[in-house]
Amino acid sequence: MEQLEYRPHSRLVTQHPGLAHIFTDIRSRIAAAKHNLVIQGESGTGKEGLAQAVHWYGPRRNGPFIAINCSAIPETLAETELFGHEKGSFTGAVQQHKGKFEQAHSGTIFLDEVVELSPANQARLLRVLQEHKITRIGSNRERSIDVRVISATHRDIKQLAHTGQFREDLFFRLGFEVIQVPPLRERPEDILFLWDQMLAQETASWGRPGPVLTLDAQDALVSYPWPGNVRELQGVVAQVTSHYQLVEKAEICREDLPSHIRYGSCDPLIRAALSDPVNQAILSALQLQGELSVAALMALIGNARYAVHRRLNELAELGLLQIERHRGRSGSMVMKKSGVIH
Repeated sequence: MEQLEYRPHSRLVTQHPGLAHIFTDIRSRIAAAKHNLVIQGESGTGKEGLAQAVHWYGPRRNGPFIAINCSAIPETLAETELFGHEKGSFTGAVQQHKGKFEQAHSGTIFLDEVVELSPANQARLLRVLQEHKITRIGSNRERSIDVRVISATHRDIKQLAHTGQFREDLFFRLGFEVIQVPPLRERPEDILFLWDQMLAQETASWGRPGPVLTLDAQDALVSYPWPGNVRELQGVVAQVTSHYQLVEKAEICREDLPSHIRYGSCDPLIRAALSDPVNQAILSALQLQGELSVAALMALIGNARYAVHRRLNELAELGLLQIERHRGRSGSMVMKKSGVIH
C-alpha cells in the first residue's frame, strides 16, 4: 500500500503501481518545485486531494490553499471571484471583495475545471500569470501576488489547446507539467482495497465487525466500470453500510448492492430503470425465486397484466431481460432466473 497525506489526519491510499508512482513523485520532486502544473483525470479520481498534497509537502505549506471550481461560477462573475472588486464598482458591490488570487497570496490556488473559463477570462488569467499582479474591478491599483497555480480538468487540456478550444499560450503557463490520474476502472486492485478502507471508516463506531463481501459481490464491484470513480465508490459504501447497521448481517451479497452495480451498467437509462422500486422488486424476485409467472408478478407488484407486460418489455428493450413469447396450455408467460421470459 502506498499513501499520500494531503492534510492533517487525511490521506490518499492506493495499491496501483501507476498511482503509487505519482504519490512518490509528488513527495520527492513535484511538491518542492515552483512551477505550475495541471492534474488531469475523470471526475471523482481525487484531483483536488492530489493538489492539496502538492501544497502540503511543498514550501508553501504554511500559506493558504484556495480552491475554486471554474465551471460552477457564471462567466460574468468569474473576474470578480478570481481577482476581486472594490466597493461600488458595479451594482450590488456593497463592499470590497478580495478575489481568490489575493486570498491565496504566499500559498496555492487550485483552479478546478480551468478549461471551462471563457476566452475573455482566459486572457485575464494569462495576464496575471505573466505579470504576477492583479487589479480588482473598479481599481487602478495593481497588487503583486505570489501564488503557485495548480489546475485540474477532466478533459485533455493539451488537445484542447492544440485545436484552439483553449488558449495555447495559457496552457504553456499552466501546464509546465501534466499529471494524468488513472480512473478507478483501470485500477482493479484498488476497488476492493478502497472498499475495505472506506468500510472500516463507516463502521468504526459500531462496536462490532463490519460485514464482509461475498465472492459474488466482489465480482460485481470489480466488473462495474465506476464512471464516478472513487467518489461514487464512497457513496455506495455509505449506502450499503447504512442498511447493514440496522440488519446486522455478516455478509454483503451481490443482491445487497445497488441495482446498476449488480447489473454492471452505467448507462443513464438503465440506471434510471434499475432505480425504479417496481423494477427492483421484479428483478429481485427473479433473482431470489428463480422463476415467476406473470400472474405471480401481478400479485407481487399489484399491477394489471398490461402494466406488467409493459414493464417487462421496457426492461427487455434495455437489455436487462430477453423475451421469448410462446403460448403454453395456460397461455401465461414465465420469467426464468436465467433472465429469459418465456
